[in-house]
Amino acid sequence: MGHSDAPTAAGAAAAYSWVPQTPAANDPVAPTPHRLEASTARTSMASVGGTKSATSAVGKSTVWVKRAAIATAALVVLAGATILILHAAKVSLPFWPINKDEAGGVPTSTALPTGTSSSTADSTSTSTSTTVAPPSPTPIMPSSKGVYFGAHVWGDGADWFPPSPSDFNSKLGITASGFSAFVYVDPNSGLRDPDAILKHAEQVRAAKATFMMLTVEPSPGGLDMMTDSVNDKIAELLQSVNTKYGLPLFVRFAHEMNGIWYPWSQQPDKYRSTWIRFAKAVRAKAPSTTLVWAPNAPLGYPWSGSFGAKPGSADYRAMDTNGDGTVNALDDPFQPFYPGSDWVDWIGVSAFWYGNTWGNNELPTSEMADNFLFNRQGSIVAFANKYNKPFGVFEGGASYYPKGNTPAGTKSAVAAQLRKRQVASNDTAPGKPSSTKSTSTKSDSSKPTPPIVGERPGEPTKPATPTPTPTADPAPAPANVPASAIDAAIKRAWLKLLLDTAQRARSKLALLMWFEVLKTEEGGLVRDFALTRDGDVAARIKGDLGSYALALGGS
Repeated sequence: MGHSDAPTAAGAAAAYSWVPQTPAANDPVAPTPHRLEASTARTSMASVGGTKSATSAVGKSTVWVKRAAIATAALVVLAGATILILHAAKVSLPFWPINKDEAGGVPTSTALPTGTSSSTADSTSTSTSTTVAPPSPTPIMPSSKGVYFGAHVWGDGADWFPPSPSDFNSKLGITASGFSAFVYVDPNSGLRDPDAILKHAEQVRAAKATFMMLTVEPSPGGLDMMTDSVNDKIAELLQSVNTKYGLPLFVRFAHEMNGIWYPWSQQPDKYRSTWIRFAKAVRAKAPSTTLVWAPNAPLGYPWSGSFGAKPGSADYRAMDTNGDGTVNALDDPFQPFYPGSDWVDWIGVSAFWYGNTWGNNELPTSEMADNFLFNRQGSIVAFANKYNKPFGVFEGGASYYPKGNTPAGTKSAVAAQLRKRQVASNDTAPGKPSSTKSTSTKSDSSKPTPPIVGERPGEPTKPATPTPTPTADPAPAPANVPASAIDAAIKRAWLKLLLDTAQRARSKLALLMWFEVLKTEEGGLVRDFALTRDGDVAARIKGDLGSYALALGGS
């Protein structure tokens, strides 16, 4: 839409086109060839002298004045026509910038989307046919070197263990790819305590990370908190991180939206429209920010709870993807919440190991890792492949229970691992076999894997009571297996199930952000996810990291 009262380019051209006119009677300087010749003749006769000469001089002066006026007018009209033509071509001029309507329908606060166009994109998606647009987003791309590996180390009021990103690096002997924080939305400042967020950015930069990540939680007010004003303030803060600290950002907005434990849960239509408005604001001001859409793995979907969709509601009907009137394991756990590929840069998931029995220290199984990545009810890996999006575990970890129970089978399995490593490192073990049969716990494939609700920072959850998994215990449990060895074995196993070469070939995993926290739940249950809290655990983890293809920071 242009200025309705502005002349057209064709009209401007017509305005300075000269068409000869019949001279008016007794007009001594009418601009026709004949009158000009007569004027010249009179001028030549003026040299004879007398009153006639003076009159001729005045006439000559008048002719040149009018000639100059006509030429000036023509130049002005020509310049005006040129300006109109340039403006019609959407060229922004210093004195006449292109506004949002004249830019082909793309608001100045909206960057053009990236990614493959999707049929699920919201109807509010904007046109991309213009020649002039706001800065294009430049999302973080997967690395050819391997998996980005970093950690959540700050925010959300949780008891994070490492005092700084640099401390995490020091204990593991690496330069992590990135560090993450959980941050709450604030109606006044956009995000709560923006100064603390910028201070965290300073620490992340000092740790030589490749990127910084924020999990943006619209809490306690839910999606209604995301007004245009709040979106703009958040975008301005993200821009500061991008420009002032030179840090590209991952932003995981309103994650695990398909669950029932957050105030933004299970509101598919409102969620999609809110996401798109948020994405527009971010891309307009902070194009070096990568938007991550990260649902929860459907282990127990659709669950039930206070934030769940109510039967009969519009949200419930939207989640009933097969139209049978009931939302259950037969429905798609992801599609109703997907805002469209134009507005998503990466797809992620949360992947946690808690043990098959709540409070028991048990080694993770490959079946459980597959349940997060390749769940039959809905594979997040397949979903990311469907939309050609990079995939990452944007929140993951394995829990050790310092006050929990360690079954004899776990102790035996860890003891066997220790003996095997000792033989491999010393090449001598008097009275011991050179190899030990693995006694890792393994799920009974004849029984369905019980649903386990994932960890929700700041939102204690109580999963359905799972059935204990039988574990092999071929030998008496060694009495001298240290707790740190069991702690390390649980976390090392989960890391391997996500990062080893064979698994990555299947999942195309491009990022893993570890949940580096010691968390006390209601009732006193303590869950330790940290890799660096215990020095012995950190040393054992450190020895493994070199065997994985990781795209670490430091550049």
